[in-house]
Amino acid sequence: GSNDSSLYGLHRGRLQKLVEQVYEQDVQDKAVVYSGTDEQCQALLVRAMQEHRRKQTRFFLRYSCSGADTLVPPFEYNPVGDNLRLLLFSAGCVVVDTPQEADVVLMVNTACQSWDDYRAMEKAGHAYFLPESNHNLWDFITGIHYYMGTKRRVAVADVAFANGCDTGLVRYLEKSVDLTKLTAFGGWNTASNTLGTVIAQAAARTLYEQSGTQELACECTQVEFLMERFADDYCYQVLARPSVNSLVEEKGGSVLNMEELYEEANACAVEKMLPLVQTFFQKHFQGRTLTGDFSAKRILSMEPQIRLPWARTFEISVNMPFVVE
Repeated sequence: GSNDSSLYGLHRGRLQKLVEQVYEQDVQDKAVVYSGTDEQCQALLVRAMQEHRRKQTRFFLRYSCSGADTLVPPFEYNPVGDNLRLLLFSAGCVVVDTPQEADVVLMVNTACQSWDDYRAMEKAGHAYFLPESNHNLWDFITGIHYYMGTKRRVAVADVAFANGCDTGLVRYLEKSVDLTKLTAFGGWNTASNTLGTVIAQAAARTLYEQSGTQELACECTQVEFLMERFADDYCYQVLARPSVNSLVEEKGGSVLNMEELYEEANACAVEKMLPLVQTFFQKHFQGRTLTGDFSAKRILSMEPQIRLPWARTFEISVNMPFVVE
């Protein structure tokens, strides 16, 4: 994998050599080269799980607008559709042509005309404000609602932006969908990082459900991880991080290396995050029931653990253990 790369640069020569070696050694069935690195451990783990179970999770793909699969995201060099198929292959999964064949319907929210307008979209907070955009978010949400209503597993990968969710998408999800019943969700860092994480969670959840065994710890972990994704990818990256960045910059520090400002920045992050995650939890998780044999159990409360893991504002560590009864 190649992380934080682009269409042009010195890395392209190295990538071409790797691809040539794959073909020269005739190992296309064992090795792929694609944009993305941080998600690879998850992809390889879920591939090993599927091989152990002799299963192959089947994905049906749907995008938020036509032609989205041909666009190249920021920090990457492959079109999102091509990269997604390589990620699915590396994770041991397969793409199918209809939702009826699929174990998981993967809904992919992208920019529409081009990611060239990324900075303007980032400032606006959503991917569909441009006059020439063919981004039909309500149709996308209607599709999610429909597939969930027909008892299909639905995973949502929000790659409209790097480093954070599409505000418009999350707001529509909040109004229209029981978030605890999503099979997977992600909207962090690069498109590949998000896609790989969502694929891994969806495939692992599918394997668990197909195994015929049910454990309370697994059901809790599933909803806790969903909450953690919304806490990180939306509450922190979109809502809280700008305030933390402003604090560091106003004091003459660097958001990439805060050094002596770490304690103050960490306190700011925790102060901003706690009410955001508690409100989100109360609206969308508290009082909801678990699934399967544990449908009588409800999510009562959450004990959030939040901190900046390093002396920079780029990421947040969130652990959201639930109390279930």
